[in-house]
Amino acid sequence: MDKQKRFNNARNIILVVLLCTVASIAMIAVGSDTMFLFSASIPFYFAIEAILYEFILGYVIAVVSSLALVGCWFLAKDRILGLVLAIVYFILDTLFLFWLFDFELSNIAAELLFHVIIIGYLVYGIVIFPKQKSLEDELLGEITEKANTTPIGYAEDVKARIFLEDDILGRHVVYRRVKSVNQLVIDGKVYDEYKAVMEFPHELKANIDGHIYKAGTDGSSMMFLAIDEERVKTKRRWI
Repeated sequence: MDKQKRFNNARNIILVVLLCTVASIAMIAVGSDTMFLFSASIPFYFAIEAILYEFILGYVIAVVSSLALVGCWFLAKDRILGLVLAIVYFILDTLFLFWLFDFELSNIAAELLFHVIIIGYLVYGIVIFPKQKSLEDELLGEITEKANTTPIGYAEDVKARIFLEDDILGRHVVYRRVKSVNQLVIDGKVYDEYKAVMEFPHELKANIDGHIYKAGTDGSSMMFLAIDEERVKTKRRWI
């Protein structure tokens, strides 16, 4: 089983718990005296309180706490925060279970075991999540290094304000402004543009033969030319 499938299994434990909780509520609602141990205590308890005693607030708490699980599941698809929030949820759910049974371990041993298993799955998901994203970033980086940026077009010989100009790795690099457009020009070709009447910090870049050329203005009004994240020329911009 690859990492993606293992991660999905860990993430999907949230959905399994939600489905088991809904099924447990449904069974109690039709008069059954059984339930799934693989359930969340908070939505189950308040839903049963609402059903048996017409406790309206119980419905609200049950629905909100169930939607919280749905939110964690969706968020965990591409953000580790979803798994972290799910762990917090089940820790609170476990504490609620302790409180509900007056901290009598003998009465909740089975439920407690399943809560530990759930939290363990989620922790495992967090452990493999960074590795998975790191692999994706590494593959993306390899692809990016091999793919040269396609020029927008040739730099026209028009009136322009030259901010910075230099020869970098044998290429003539120019950072200039033509009317309301800032341009990164390399060997007479425009690779990136920033269009704005009022300028804000920005960065123009181009990937050529495995090297990343950059030009722009940072938050301190410092203009720069850079190659592979290293600035080779800077100039303070006053106007």
